[in-house]
Amino acid sequence: MKTLLICIFILVGTGCLEAAVDTTVGTTNNSTNNASNNSTNNATNNSTNNATNNCNCPNKTPVCDDSGKCVACTTTEQCAAFDGYPNCVNNGCFPCVANREEQICGVNKACHFGTGKCSEYERGSRKVCEDCFTNADCGTDAVCVQDEGRGFCLENFLMGCPVSFSEQQRTSVDSEEVSVCGFDDISAGCSVFAE
Repeated sequence: MKTLLICIFILVGTGCLEAAVDTTVGTTNNSTNNASNNSTNNATNNSTNNATNNCNCPNKTPVCDDSGKCVACTTTEQCAAFDGYPNCVNNGCFPCVANREEQICGVNKACHFGTGKCSEYERGSRKVCEDCFTNADCGTDAVCVQDEGRGFCLENFLMGCPVSFSEQQRTSVDSEEVSVCGFDDISAGCSVFAE
């Protein structure tokens, strides 16, 4: 308990009263109110921050920055969350399609139309038994055949196959039925061939 001097100013004059006031209640109430206000403000700020950190950005501005704003992509990896929109092109995530293949993938890379994703390899740059993503990745007279989740370039069967290879009927990664010079187990055969 503290004693406070309370002064009242009235039009006619001034008078002061001495009164006993329990200031601890006011202090407790103020600290309780401050704590309550702080926790409410923190909860509000946290929920706002959480909401903005999960931006739910569209494919044209796919990256959620630190301030919670949707901004442009700079790498294809940033498009991984966008099913069907796997390529970062012109700051947004887009699929490659037949009529926009060169615009999306560039002149030297091909589109895998089944996934809408551009190949990481240059057209015609992959040799027999090297990894590939599309038929266009493989050199002349070769196609990309998938085995155990990987694509391998194999020569088309034309007049015969080189030693160690045999004619195989396969489906290319571009869904074409092809006759190739390959192996029963492509992964294993290509591993031996590469040595």
